Amino acid sequence: MKISVKCVILFCLLLSILTGCKDMRDIDRITFPFVLGIDYDEQSQKLKLYAQVSTLAAQAGGQSQGASKYGVLEGEGKTLREAMSDLGDHAQQYISWKQLIAVIFTDKMAKHGLYNELDTMSRMEQIHLNSYLILTTDDLKDLLGTSTVIETGLPSNVIGVMLMSEQSTHTKAFTMKEFIVSTLTNEVEPVLPLLYIYRTEQSPQDKKIEIAYKGLGVFYDGKLVGWLDEEETGSFLFASGVNQQGTVTVPYPEAESGEISVSELTTKVKETPILQGDTPGMTLKIDAIYDIYSYVGKKEIGMEAVKNINTIVSEHIKKHVEHLVHKTQNELKADIFGFGRKFYRKYPKYWKESEQHWDEIYPTIKVDVAVQAKLRDTGELGNSFKHKLGKD
Repeated sequence: MKISVKCVILFCLLLSILTGCKDMRDIDRITFPFVLGIDYDEQSQKLKLYAQVSTLAAQAGGQSQGASKYGVLEGEGKTLREAMSDLGDHAQQYISWKQLIAVIFTDKMAKHGLYNELDTMSRMEQIHLNSYLILTTDDLKDLLGTSTVIETGLPSNVIGVMLMSEQSTHTKAFTMKEFIVSTLTNEVEPVLPLLYIYRTEQSPQDKKIEIAYKGLGVFYDGKLVGWLDEEETGSFLFASGVNQQGTVTVPYPEAESGEISVSELTTKVKETPILQGDTPGMTLKIDAIYDIYSYVGKKEIGMEAVKNINTIVSEHIKKHVEHLVHKTQNELKADIFGFGRKFYRKYPKYWKESEQHWDEIYPTIKVDVAVQAKLRDTGELGNSFKHKLGKD
């Protein structure tokens, strides 16, 4: 009996002392950022952080019409860890990075270099290596703190717009893991998508923003060295064999407007490295399948017209891919196509001797581009109404 009483007393005492599992925190004392923005202040040489979090009103579902769904926490420091600690002090809550979806770097930060920051994040247990990496030239506080016109239903507007943009020729998603692997192997230089805000001149500053991904930033040795515009990005995706749902307009004299629009380009790419003595070369063979989505004219699209259009589309792709190759070799000096990886696999001995000098060798490589485009379908309407009316 005495033993039972003692056990009950001990049990009650333990209940009053132990409040739960070790290191557990109340959920209302934890903040989960969805997107982390990192900027670099050249004057103070400090990192400035902006963390996008959901507002309490948005979480409760009671925010008013036009109110922002997002709040922004800020912090700064000489290192990423120091800046993260400062951000937590300002939030006056425990910051958990387990829900982080994307990291956005400003162009200033990217030009400064991303090695140290990516190294730190890759060793943080809470941050996933499949988080997206993104670039912007806009103010991070505006970008992360303002709701967008298009609501995607995802935790972050940034990722929602990216998923939509991936269906076009405007961008290419890149994760932290992919960037780190590309940088460490020296076989291919990474690219990151550019996110920007656009407003009309008449738009009030407090209006919901519109954001879009158009273009890519090119890196070498962990630093931003230049940009690909929208058209060059499309060429890069052609040459990379990425299926696309964007639209490309090419000249076609038989159309009333002098051009036609083709879309849903599906490409298969074969990259063949060539080594003649110590002189490297590369053959880039692209097979493209496309649809015609816009054609207005009185002439029927017959077999001869299809052959002509195939030739026009082939020459269009070839011209733009050759332009991009020339730009990466002579202006950017960055092997974004991964030609080095092809030489590593086919000529491992040559690659071992050339790897440390690949940045000097890549600009000298002769690249032959061959494109064969094939029309898959003329679209749901077949020939133009003008052709049918002309017959009638």
